[in-house]
Amino acid sequence: MFKAIMKTVKQEKTKSSLSEQQDIAQIPKIQEKQIIIEFNRQIFDYLPYQIPNAIDSIFYFKEILTNQQQEFLMNEIYNQPKRWVDLPHSQRRVQKYGGDVRDEGLINVEPFPQFLSQLSNLCFLDDNNLKINHALINEYAPGIGIHPHFDGPLYHNFVNIFSINSTCIFKFTKQNECLKLLVEPGSLIIFTKQAYTEWLHGIDYYHDDTILLQIQDNQICNCDLINFKHTLFYSNLQKAHNIIDYLNNQPNYELCQIQNHNQFTHSLIIRRLLRISITLRHVPYSK
Repeated sequence: MFKAIMKTVKQEKTKSSLSEQQDIAQIPKIQEKQIIIEFNRQIFDYLPYQIPNAIDSIFYFKEILTNQQQEFLMNEIYNQPKRWVDLPHSQRRVQKYGGDVRDEGLINVEPFPQFLSQLSNLCFLDDNNLKINHALINEYAPGIGIHPHFDGPLYHNFVNIFSINSTCIFKFTKQNECLKLLVEPGSLIIFTKQAYTEWLHGIDYYHDDTILLQIQDNQICNCDLINFKHTLFYSNLQKAHNIIDYLNNQPNYELCQIQNHNQFTHSLIIRRLLRISITLRHVPYSK
């Protein structure tokens, strides 16, 4: 367990319906020397991974990172203790790489460390003339999120976000509309176009997330996630002999019945662990 994390992670006061005694994630110990893990591209076209019947454009890749790659990245990130910057207003910590983003463009440019250069091999951009040159690493303790926001025009409007160690619900909102996306460990989410410029995105400040399901005859007939059929969660449900038994026996899950609802029969509460997100993208250079 990372002792440094334990000292800096603050527990949010929001009460969870699941046990809060396990709020702090059990993170693997830091290894000062570890085997270099390769990040070889297996997917060469992002377009088949677009989420259909949603806003233009969101892409979701389940299991793009192996467990071994995730452990490697966690060790590399937490072996950079001086890179952490506290954000007291949001109770998060961040690491920044590549340079400083200013109105005039990217300044104080620096090369990526090797682990981010490797991870960049798995990223996509919509312009072959551009290069991934900026990274933000966010640490989310259970109960911590990020308020709905636009990333703004200083970045190229094509963003890659990798997730490590925990699930969460990522929300896109526009006026009274809200779209829920399940983000899983080892996954990559990309969004661009209207999803970038017209829809706010954020994560609720909750200890757990709720998914609504309609379960009938051992089948999931409806779900309130826009990427449901793209997830590892869905793949595992497809393999389950009995869906309700499966959900009732998963760690960090709590399945509840919903009475008198015309769309959904169950709510599934998933407790969050400590989550790391790695956001990689292009920032225009200062002229």
